[in-house]
Amino acid sequence: MTTDFFSTITEAQNEGGSVNLSDKKFEDGSLENYQITDSYFERVEFFKMNFSAVAFVAVYFIDCQFIDCTFTDDCSFYKTEFHNCRLEKCRFNSGEFNKCEFYSIDFLINTCEKWSLDWSFFYSSDLRRNIFFDGSLKGTIFSECKMFGFKTERMSIDKDYLPKFDQIDMSEDGNSTDYGSSEEILSLICKID
Repeated sequence: MTTDFFSTITEAQNEGGSVNLSDKKFEDGSLENYQITDSYFERVEFFKMNFSAVAFVAVYFIDCQFIDCTFTDDCSFYKTEFHNCRLEKCRFNSGEFNKCEFYSIDFLINTCEKWSLDWSFFYSSDLRRNIFFDGSLKGTIFSECKMFGFKTERMSIDKDYLPKFDQIDMSEDGNSTDYGSSEEILSLICKID
């Protein structure tokens, strides 16, 4: 059953401030210029949702799917965790990920249409053992992130706007201060044609 996301979120926040949803499906909705705080989503499916300029603060997504969703216009994630989630055909242009954690995430696509993290910013986020698949990283910045085992496959890398890497921890335990140069990190995770 598809539910109206805005009504569900507003009702939950009016009742107690935080949102705790499981086993829901939201489709073709919009929640722009909004903040979702201290919330928990488990087995929630989001299809063709617009999250432009939404701020996700201390939100947990467990076993969720985001298909063909839009996270643009400075959409931000702060201390947000994604566990066993699937993000497919999503747009993150100018998105910001600050102190986020990603566990067993599929950033992928099954069609010819690419998804994009162009001009996005990842700060102090744990991206260890994740794969970004079949999209674009034009001008994306990764700063103080943990990236051991992080890979990209079939990602578009614009030579004029290469992704930048600053103080990237490539150690397995995520506790190293021995950082490689941006060029070294790029060569480890991306193949540039």
